[in-house]
Amino acid sequence: MRRIHKMVSNGSRKFQSLIGEQKTARKSSRRVMNELFTEMAPLEERVLMATEIISSTQMIVDAETKPLIYDLTDQDSITINSGVSIMTNGDSFSLAAPNITFNSNASVFTSGGEITITGKSLTAGGSISNVNHRKNLINIGQNVAFNASNSSGAAGEIELTSANISIGANSRILASGANSTQDGAITISAESENNLTFGVNAWMQLEDLVTGQMFGKDNSATVDVGAGTQIVGGVVSVQATSGNPLKWENWTNLIGSAASAGFALAGKPNLLSIPIAFQYWSPKSEITFGSNSQVFSSSTINVNATSESNAIGKASWFESAKQGFGFAVGLFFTDATANVTVAPGADLQASGNITVASNVTNTIELEAMSIQNRGISPTNPDAINLSAGIGSLITNSVINVQAGSSVISQSGMVNLGATATDTNKVKVKGKTYRDGLATVSFGTVLTNANVLVIVD
Repeated sequence: MRRIHKMVSNGSRKFQSLIGEQKTARKSSRRVMNELFTEMAPLEERVLMATEIISSTQMIVDAETKPLIYDLTDQDSITINSGVSIMTNGDSFSLAAPNITFNSNASVFTSGGEITITGKSLTAGGSISNVNHRKNLINIGQNVAFNASNSSGAAGEIELTSANISIGANSRILASGANSTQDGAITISAESENNLTFGVNAWMQLEDLVTGQMFGKDNSATVDVGAGTQIVGGVVSVQATSGNPLKWENWTNLIGSAASAGFALAGKPNLLSIPIAFQYWSPKSEITFGSNSQVFSSSTINVNATSESNAIGKASWFESAKQGFGFAVGLFFTDATANVTVAPGADLQASGNITVASNVTNTIELEAMSIQNRGISPTNPDAINLSAGIGSLITNSVINVQAGSSVISQSGMVNLGATATDTNKVKVKGKTYRDGLATVSFGTVLTNANVLVIVD
Protein backbone atom coordinates (compact mmCIF):
# COMPACT_ATOMS: atom_id res chain seq x y z
CA MET A 1 0.00 0.00 0.00
CA ARG A 2 1.41 3.39 -0.96
CA ARG A 3 -0.03 6.68 0.21
CA ILE A 4 1.07 10.20 -0.59
CA HIS A 5 -0.19 12.95 1.70
CA LYS A 6 0.14 16.64 0.99
CA MET A 7 -1.31 19.72 2.63
CA VAL A 8 -0.33 23.26 1.60
CA SER A 9 -1.50 26.77 2.60
CA ASN A 10 -0.42 30.55 2.22
CA GLY A 11 30.16 20.30 30.79
CA SER A 12 30.22 23.31 31.97
CA ARG A 13 32.70 21.64 34.17
CA LYS A 14 36.28 22.57 35.09
CA PHE A 15 38.75 20.07 33.68
CA GLN A 16 40.29 17.80 36.23
CA SER A 17 43.01 15.26 35.61
CA LEU A 18 41.54 11.82 35.31
CA ILE A 19 42.78 9.29 37.82
CA GLY A 20 44.52 6.25 36.44
CA GLU A 21 41.56 3.95 36.91
CA GLN A 22 39.23 6.26 34.99
CA LYS A 23 41.72 6.63 32.18
CA THR A 24 42.04 2.89 31.89
CA ALA A 25 38.28 2.43 31.81
CA ARG A 26 37.78 5.09 29.15
CA LYS A 27 40.61 3.76 27.03
CA SER A 28 39.16 0.26 27.28
CA SER A 29 35.73 1.55 26.31
CA ARG A 30 37.17 3.54 23.42
CA ARG A 31 39.07 0.47 22.19
CA VAL A 32 35.91 -1.64 22.20
CA MET A 33 33.95 1.04 20.33
CA ASN A 34 36.81 1.37 17.86
CA GLU A 35 36.55 -2.29 16.97
CA LEU A 36 32.76 -2.13 16.74
CA PHE A 37 32.57 0.99 14.60
CA THR A 38 35.64 0.63 12.42
CA GLU A 39 33.47 0.68 9.32
CA MET A 40 31.53 3.74 10.52
CA ALA A 41 34.24 6.19 11.46
CA PRO A 42 37.77 5.79 12.78
CA LEU A 43 38.06 7.08 16.32
CA GLU A 44 41.13 8.28 18.11
CA GLU A 45 42.96 5.79 20.27
CA ARG A 46 43.65 8.26 23.01
CA VAL A 47 41.15 9.61 25.50
CA LEU A 48 39.50 12.85 24.46
CA MET A 49 39.64 15.72 26.92
CA ALA A 50 37.41 18.51 28.10
CA THR A 51 38.18 22.16 27.47
CA GLU A 52 36.99 25.13 29.47
CA ILE A 53 37.29 28.63 28.04
CA ILE A 54 37.79 30.90 31.03
CA SER A 55 38.40 34.27 29.35
CA SER A 56 38.57 35.91 25.95
CA THR A 57 42.25 34.86 25.64
CA GLN A 58 42.75 31.77 27.78
CA MET A 59 41.36 28.31 28.34
CA ILE A 60 42.18 25.17 30.30
CA VAL A 61 43.18 22.02 28.41
CA ASP A 62 44.41 18.93 30.23
CA ALA A 63 44.78 20.97 33.43
CA GLU A 64 47.09 23.47 31.67
CA THR A 65 46.33 27.06 30.72
CA LYS A 66 46.50 27.52 26.96
CA PRO A 67 45.95 30.47 24.62
CA LEU A 68 42.54 30.54 22.97
CA ILE A 69 44.11 29.89 19.58
CA TYR A 70 45.14 26.40 20.78
CA ASP A 71 43.90 23.58 18.52
CA LEU A 72 40.47 22.51 19.80
CA THR A 73 39.72 19.75 17.30
CA ASP A 74 40.63 16.87 19.61
CA GLN A 75 38.38 17.81 22.52
CA ASP A 76 35.44 15.77 23.75
CA SER A 77 33.58 18.78 25.14
CA ILE A 78 34.07 22.54 25.14
CA THR A 79 32.53 24.92 27.67
CA ILE A 80 32.51 28.72 27.49
CA ASN A 81 31.99 30.12 30.96
CA SER A 82 29.32 32.63 31.94
CA GLY A 83 30.19 36.20 31.03
CA VAL A 84 33.16 35.32 28.81
CA SER A 85 33.46 37.71 25.86
CA ILE A 86 35.44 36.55 22.80
CA MET A 87 36.44 39.19 20.23
CA THR A 88 38.30 38.47 16.98
CA ASN A 89 38.43 41.93 15.27
CA GLY A 90 37.39 40.64 11.85
CA ASP A 91 38.87 37.14 12.05
CA SER A 92 36.70 34.04 11.94
CA PHE A 93 35.89 32.03 15.06
CA SER A 94 35.15 28.30 15.12
CA LEU A 95 34.69 25.50 17.62
CA ALA A 96 34.26 21.79 16.88
CA ALA A 97 33.61 19.03 19.43
CA PRO A 98 30.87 16.49 20.17
CA ASN A 99 29.41 18.64 22.94
CA ILE A 100 29.68 22.42 23.11
CA THR A 101 28.18 24.60 25.83
CA PHE A 102 27.95 28.39 26.02
CA ASN A 103 26.88 29.39 29.50
CA SER A 104 24.65 32.40 30.13
CA ASN A 105 25.84 35.88 29.13
CA ALA A 106 28.79 34.55 27.10
CA SER A 107 29.41 36.31 23.78
CA VAL A 108 31.36 36.10 20.53
CA PHE A 109 32.00 39.28 18.51
CA THR A 110 33.84 38.98 15.19
CA SER A 111 33.22 42.35 13.47
CA GLY A 112 32.50 40.64 10.16
CA GLY A 113 34.35 37.36 10.68
CA GLU A 114 32.55 34.04 10.29
CA ILE A 115 31.28 32.14 13.32
CA THR A 116 31.16 28.35 12.99
CA ILE A 117 30.07 26.09 15.85
CA THR A 118 30.06 22.37 15.05
CA GLY A 119 28.79 19.92 17.63
CA LYS A 120 29.87 16.64 16.08
CA SER A 121 32.25 13.82 16.80
CA LEU A 122 35.71 14.07 15.32
CA THR A 123 38.17 11.65 13.82
CA ALA A 124 41.93 11.93 14.21
CA GLY A 125 43.15 14.96 12.33
CA GLY A 126 40.09 17.03 13.08
CA SER A 127 37.80 15.97 10.20
CA ILE A 128 34.13 15.82 11.11
CA SER A 129 32.22 12.56 11.32
CA ASN A 130 28.90 11.51 12.80
CA VAL A 131 29.31 8.65 15.26
CA ASN A 132 26.11 6.90 16.24
CA HIS A 133 27.04 5.87 19.76
CA ARG A 134 27.65 9.42 20.95
CA LYS A 135 25.07 12.15 21.37
CA ASN A 136 26.08 15.45 19.83
CA LEU A 137 24.86 18.73 21.26
CA ILE A 138 25.21 22.50 21.08
CA ASN A 139 23.75 24.02 24.23
CA ILE A 140 23.51 27.81 24.30
CA GLY A 141 22.46 29.40 27.59
CA GLN A 142 20.36 32.48 28.20
CA ASN A 143 21.45 35.92 26.97
CA VAL A 144 24.26 34.55 24.83
CA ALA A 145 25.34 36.63 21.81
CA PHE A 146 26.82 35.46 18.50
CA ASN A 147 27.50 38.69 16.62
CA ALA A 148 29.14 38.67 13.19
CA SER A 149 27.79 42.10 12.24
CA ASN A 150 29.93 44.71 10.53
CA SER A 151 28.80 48.35 10.46
CA SER A 152 31.32 49.29 7.73
CA GLY A 153 31.08 46.33 5.35
CA ALA A 154 29.92 42.76 4.86
CA ALA A 155 28.84 40.75 7.87
CA GLY A 156 30.22 37.29 8.49
CA GLU A 157 28.19 34.12 8.11
CA ILE A 158 27.04 32.22 11.19
CA GLU A 159 26.66 28.44 11.11
CA LEU A 160 25.55 26.11 13.92
CA THR A 161 25.57 22.38 13.18
CA SER A 162 24.87 19.46 15.51
CA ALA A 163 22.35 16.69 16.19
CA ASN A 164 20.59 18.79 18.80
CA ILE A 165 20.77 22.57 19.11
CA SER A 166 19.27 24.41 22.06
CA ILE A 167 19.34 28.22 22.10
CA GLY A 168 18.49 29.76 25.45
CA ALA A 169 16.02 32.55 26.10
CA ASN A 170 16.83 36.12 25.05
CA SER A 171 19.94 35.15 23.11
CA ARG A 172 21.03 36.99 19.95
CA ILE A 173 22.37 35.63 16.66
CA LEU A 174 23.22 38.64 14.52
CA ALA A 175 24.80 39.04 11.08
CA SER A 176 23.93 42.57 9.87
CA GLY A 177 26.11 44.32 7.31
CA ALA A 178 26.50 47.98 6.42
CA ASN A 179 23.40 47.56 4.24
CA SER A 180 20.92 44.79 3.56
CA THR A 181 22.88 43.41 0.61
CA GLN A 182 25.85 42.81 2.94
CA ASP A 183 23.96 40.90 5.61
CA GLY A 184 25.48 37.52 6.40
CA ALA A 185 23.74 34.17 6.00
CA ILE A 186 22.67 32.33 9.16
CA THR A 187 22.38 28.54 9.05
CA ILE A 188 21.18 26.45 11.98
CA SER A 189 21.21 22.77 11.08
CA ALA A 190 20.41 19.72 13.23
CA GLU A 191 21.41 16.41 11.66
CA SER A 192 20.94 12.92 13.10
CA GLU A 193 21.21 10.18 10.51
CA ASN A 194 22.33 6.57 10.49
CA ASN A 195 24.30 6.03 7.30
CA LEU A 196 24.81 2.26 7.29
CA THR A 197 21.58 1.15 5.66
CA PHE A 198 22.32 -1.39 2.93
CA GLY A 199 18.83 -2.61 1.98
CA VAL A 200 19.61 -6.23 2.94
CA ASN A 201 17.74 -7.41 6.01
CA ALA A 202 20.49 -9.25 7.85
CA TRP A 203 22.72 -6.21 7.64
CA MET A 204 19.93 -3.78 8.47
CA GLN A 205 18.93 -5.81 11.51
CA LEU A 206 22.54 -5.87 12.69
CA GLU A 207 22.69 -2.12 12.17
CA ASP A 208 19.48 -1.73 14.12
CA LEU A 209 21.00 -3.60 17.05
CA VAL A 210 24.40 -1.89 16.92
CA THR A 211 23.04 1.65 16.73
CA GLY A 212 20.68 1.01 19.63
CA GLN A 213 17.35 1.58 17.91
CA MET A 214 15.81 -1.52 19.47
CA PHE A 215 16.61 -0.19 22.90
CA GLY A 216 14.91 3.19 22.49
CA LYS A 217 17.92 5.25 21.41
CA ASP A 218 17.05 8.90 20.92
CA ASN A 219 17.37 9.23 17.14
CA SER A 220 16.31 12.86 17.01
CA ALA A 221 17.39 16.08 15.35
CA THR A 222 16.09 19.14 17.16
CA VAL A 223 16.39 22.91 17.00
CA ASP A 224 14.91 24.80 19.93
CA VAL A 225 14.96 28.60 19.64
CA GLY A 226 14.31 29.96 23.11
CA ALA A 227 11.75 32.54 24.13
CA GLY A 228 12.69 36.11 23.23
CA THR A 229 15.69 35.09 21.12
CA GLN A 230 16.58 37.26 18.10
CA ILE A 231 17.99 35.95 14.82
CA VAL A 232 18.83 38.72 12.34
CA GLY A 233 20.70 38.37 9.05
CA GLY A 234 20.51 37.78 5.31
CA VAL A 235 19.37 34.33 4.16
CA VAL A 236 18.21 32.46 7.27
CA SER A 237 18.00 28.67 7.11
CA VAL A 238 16.80 26.48 9.98
CA GLN A 239 16.60 22.76 9.33
CA ALA A 240 16.37 19.43 11.13
CA THR A 241 17.10 16.14 9.38
CA SER A 242 16.84 12.65 10.88
CA GLY A 243 16.48 9.06 9.76
CA ASN A 244 18.24 6.16 8.08
CA PRO A 245 18.44 7.02 4.36
CA LEU A 246 19.36 4.20 2.02
CA LYS A 247 22.91 4.11 0.67
CA TRP A 248 24.12 2.11 -2.32
CA GLU A 249 20.60 0.71 -2.75
CA ASN A 250 21.00 -0.40 -6.39
CA TRP A 251 24.27 -2.19 -5.74
CA THR A 252 23.01 -4.00 -2.68
CA ASN A 253 19.81 -5.06 -4.44
CA LEU A 254 21.92 -6.66 -7.18
CA ILE A 255 24.18 -8.34 -4.64
CA GLY A 256 21.20 -9.52 -2.58
CA SER A 257 19.36 -10.95 -5.59
CA ALA A 258 22.44 -12.76 -6.88
CA ALA A 259 23.23 -14.17 -3.45
CA SER A 260 19.63 -15.36 -2.94
CA ALA A 261 19.69 -17.20 -6.28
CA GLY A 262 23.03 -18.76 -5.46
CA PHE A 263 21.89 -20.01 -2.05
CA ALA A 264 18.67 -21.40 -3.56
CA LEU A 265 20.53 -23.34 -6.25
CA ALA A 266 22.84 -24.71 -3.59
CA GLY A 267 19.90 -25.71 -1.40
CA LYS A 268 21.30 -23.66 1.47
CA PRO A 269 19.72 -21.05 3.75
CA ASN A 270 20.04 -17.48 2.52
CA LEU A 271 22.74 -16.12 4.77
CA LEU A 272 21.72 -12.55 3.92
CA SER A 273 18.36 -13.20 5.52
CA ILE A 274 17.21 -14.92 8.70
CA PRO A 275 13.97 -16.66 9.79
CA ILE A 276 13.19 -14.03 12.43
CA ALA A 277 13.43 -10.38 11.39
CA PHE A 278 12.76 -7.40 13.63
CA GLN A 279 13.35 -3.73 12.94
CA TYR A 280 12.32 -0.57 14.76
CA TRP A 281 13.15 2.92 13.54
CA SER A 282 11.92 6.13 15.18
CA PRO A 283 13.54 9.21 13.62
CA LYS A 284 12.29 12.56 14.87
CA SER A 285 12.96 16.04 13.47
CA GLU A 286 11.57 18.98 15.40
CA ILE A 287 12.01 22.75 15.09
CA THR A 288 10.50 25.08 17.68
CA PHE A 289 10.46 28.87 17.74
CA GLY A 290 9.71 29.82 21.34
CA SER A 291 7.30 32.50 22.48
CA ASN A 292 8.27 36.05 21.45
CA SER A 293 11.30 34.84 19.50
CA GLN A 294 12.12 36.85 16.38
CA VAL A 295 13.64 35.93 13.04
CA PHE A 296 14.33 38.85 10.68
CA SER A 297 15.82 38.33 7.23
CA SER A 298 16.72 40.89 4.56
CA SER A 299 16.43 38.02 2.06
CA THR A 300 14.59 34.72 2.59
CA ILE A 301 13.72 32.39 5.47
CA ASN A 302 13.75 28.62 4.95
CA VAL A 303 12.55 26.32 7.75
CA ASN A 304 12.53 22.61 6.97
CA ALA A 305 12.04 19.51 9.17
CA THR A 306 12.70 16.23 7.33
CA SER A 307 12.46 12.67 8.61
CA GLU A 308 13.13 9.43 6.71
CA SER A 309 12.60 5.88 7.94
CA ASN A 310 13.40 2.69 6.01
CA ALA A 311 12.62 -0.78 7.37
CA ILE A 312 13.40 -3.14 4.50
CA GLY A 313 14.17 -6.84 4.64
CA LYS A 314 13.15 -10.49 4.68
CA ALA A 315 12.52 -13.30 7.10
CA SER A 316 13.25 -16.51 5.18
CA TRP A 317 13.37 -20.27 5.77
CA PHE A 318 14.55 -22.58 2.98
CA GLU A 319 15.09 -26.09 4.25
CA SER A 320 14.45 -29.66 3.22
CA ALA A 321 11.84 -30.14 5.97
CA LYS A 322 13.69 -33.09 7.43
CA GLN A 323 12.88 -31.72 10.85
CA GLY A 324 9.22 -31.39 9.94
CA PHE A 325 8.68 -27.76 10.85
CA GLY A 326 9.65 -24.48 9.24
CA PHE A 327 8.85 -20.86 10.07
CA ALA A 328 9.52 -17.27 9.10
CA VAL A 329 8.37 -14.31 11.20
CA GLY A 330 8.90 -10.62 10.46
CA LEU A 331 7.96 -7.66 12.68
CA PHE A 332 8.76 -4.19 11.37
CA PHE A 333 7.84 -0.96 13.16
CA THR A 334 8.49 2.64 12.11
CA ASP A 335 7.50 5.90 13.79
CA ALA A 336 8.73 8.93 11.84
CA THR A 337 8.08 12.53 12.89
CA ALA A 338 8.78 15.93 11.36
CA ASN A 339 7.26 18.89 13.24
CA VAL A 340 7.64 22.67 13.08
CA THR A 341 6.11 24.79 15.84
CA VAL A 342 5.83 28.59 15.91
CA ALA A 343 4.81 29.51 19.46
CA PRO A 344 2.55 32.41 20.48
CA GLY A 345 4.23 35.78 20.03
CA ALA A 346 6.95 34.41 17.74
CA ASP A 347 7.64 36.58 14.69
CA LEU A 348 9.17 35.42 11.38
CA GLN A 349 9.71 38.27 8.89
CA ALA A 350 11.60 38.40 5.58
CA SER A 351 11.93 40.75 2.64
CA GLY A 352 11.64 37.78 0.28
CA ASN A 353 9.93 34.41 0.41
CA ILE A 354 9.33 32.45 3.60
CA THR A 355 9.06 28.68 3.36
CA VAL A 356 8.08 26.51 6.33
CA ALA A 357 7.97 22.81 5.49
CA SER A 358 7.77 19.41 7.13
CA ASN A 359 8.31 16.20 5.20
CA VAL A 360 8.28 12.52 6.16
CA THR A 361 9.25 9.54 4.01
CA ASN A 362 8.27 6.34 5.81
CA THR A 363 8.83 2.91 4.25
CA ILE A 364 8.22 -0.66 5.33
CA GLU A 365 8.96 -3.49 2.90
CA LEU A 366 8.79 -6.87 4.62
CA GLU A 367 8.72 -10.36 3.14
CA ALA A 368 8.24 -13.42 5.35
CA MET A 369 8.72 -16.64 3.41
CA SER A 370 8.99 -20.27 4.52
CA ILE A 371 9.44 -23.04 1.93
CA GLN A 372 9.93 -26.77 2.50
CA ASN A 373 9.92 -30.07 0.58
CA ARG A 374 11.34 -28.58 -2.57
CA GLY A 375 12.62 -31.94 -3.77
CA ILE A 376 16.28 -30.96 -3.63
CA SER A 377 16.72 -33.24 -0.63
CA PRO A 378 14.53 -35.82 1.17
CA THR A 379 11.02 -34.61 1.91
CA ASN A 380 8.83 -34.99 4.99
CA PRO A 381 5.12 -35.84 4.62
CA ASP A 382 4.41 -34.32 8.03
CA ALA A 383 6.07 -30.98 7.22
CA ILE A 384 4.29 -27.93 8.66
CA ASN A 385 5.05 -24.36 7.68
CA LEU A 386 4.30 -21.11 9.48
CA SER A 387 4.93 -17.66 8.05
CA ALA A 388 3.79 -14.35 9.53
CA GLY A 389 4.50 -10.70 8.90
CA ILE A 390 3.38 -7.47 10.59
CA GLY A 391 4.21 -3.96 9.45
CA SER A 392 3.24 -1.07 11.72
CA LEU A 393 3.87 2.41 10.32
CA ILE A 394 3.22 5.74 12.07
CA THR A 395 3.80 9.10 10.38
CA ASN A 396 3.53 12.60 11.81
CA SER A 397 4.23 15.62 9.62
CA VAL A 398 2.84 18.73 11.27
CA ILE A 399 3.30 22.50 11.00
CA ASN A 400 1.69 24.40 13.87
CA VAL A 401 1.60 28.19 13.65
CA GLN A 402 -0.01 29.01 16.98
CA ALA A 403 -2.31 31.88 17.86
CA GLY A 404 -0.55 35.21 18.38
CA SER A 405 2.45 34.37 16.18
CA SER A 406 3.19 35.91 12.78
CA VAL A 407 4.86 34.83 9.53
CA ILE A 408 5.23 37.85 7.22
CA SER A 409 6.90 38.33 3.84
CA GLN A 410 7.28 41.96 2.84
CA SER A 411 7.58 41.41 -0.92
CA GLY A 412 7.46 37.66 -1.49
CA MET A 413 5.29 34.68 -0.64
CA VAL A 414 4.67 32.65 2.48
CA ASN A 415 4.54 28.91 1.84
CA LEU A 416 3.49 26.48 4.55
CA GLY A 417 3.59 22.84 3.49
CA ALA A 418 3.34 19.50 5.31
CA THR A 419 3.91 16.37 3.22
CA ALA A 420 4.36 12.66 3.79
CA THR A 421 4.95 9.59 1.64
CA ASP A 422 4.08 6.24 3.23
CA THR A 423 4.83 2.78 1.85
CA ASN A 424 3.76 -0.23 3.90
CA LYS A 425 4.20 -3.57 2.14
CA VAL A 426 4.07 -6.95 3.82
CA LYS A 427 4.32 -10.10 1.71
CA VAL A 428 3.81 -13.47 3.39
CA LYS A 429 4.46 -16.77 1.65
CA GLY A 430 4.39 -20.34 2.94
CA LYS A 431 4.85 -23.44 0.78
CA THR A 432 5.16 -27.12 1.56
CA TYR A 433 5.67 -29.05 -1.66
CA ARG A 434 5.10 -32.72 -2.38
CA ASP A 435 3.82 -34.52 0.72
CA GLY A 436 3.72 -31.59 3.17
CA LEU A 437 0.99 -31.63 5.77
CA ALA A 438 0.00 -27.96 6.23
CA THR A 439 0.98 -24.34 5.69
CA VAL A 440 -0.28 -21.41 7.76
CA SER A 441 0.39 -17.83 6.66
CA PHE A 442 -0.64 -14.54 8.23
CA GLY A 443 0.12 -10.96 7.31
CA THR A 444 -1.17 -7.52 8.23
CA VAL A 445 -0.26 -3.86 7.83
CA LEU A 446 -1.14 -1.03 10.20
CA THR A 447 -0.76 2.54 8.94
CA ASN A 448 -1.46 5.77 10.81
CA ALA A 449 -0.62 9.09 9.14
CA ASN A 450 -1.10 12.54 10.63
CA VAL A 451 -0.27 15.29 8.11
CA LEU A 452 -1.41 18.76 9.07
CA VAL A 453 -0.83 22.47 8.65
CA ILE A 454 -2.41 24.31 11.60
CA VAL A 455 -2.73 28.09 11.53
CA ASP A 456 -4.63 29.42 14.55
